[in-house]
Amino acid sequence: MTLTKCTTKTMDATSGFVERDYRDSEPVLRYLPAQAEAIAQRGVKVRRLFIVRQPEGVDPALLRLCEDQRDMGIGTRVAALSELPPNVRRGTRNDFVIFDETLRCEVEPDLLHENAKTTRNAREDHLTQRVKRFRELRDVGLSTT
Repeated sequence: MTLTKCTTKTMDATSGFVERDYRDSEPVLRYLPAQAEAIAQRGVKVRRLFIVRQPEGVDPALLRLCEDQRDMGIGTRVAALSELPPNVRRGTRNDFVIFDETLRCEVEPDLLHENAKTTRNAREDHLTQRVKRFRELRDVGLSTT
């Protein structure tokens, strides 16, 4: 939350846990208003890429979620892992957020796919990898408009 409040230019995020009860989860109910505030008050550009396993995961509920976020000014796209080109499919699947292209937070799931650990990293080599990964995924993702 603090990083969202400090962001001045961009937030790029992947969300691969949309197949679970994402929409009404407690973190989302705090996180989305903070992003909407960043957009409205500081002109932050927020982009989110939802990742599902199969194309069938792009269901009406996910499309409504994308629409709700677009209404807040968040750019959304969706990518199905099974449909990605092999070179893109092989990369990391951990969710991450890149703040102003200077810091990234990455969520590491446990065996139950719960968020077990979040790490922050500003090392240039790690950040460059995640910025590249976000762009690769976003370029092959489908627009939800």
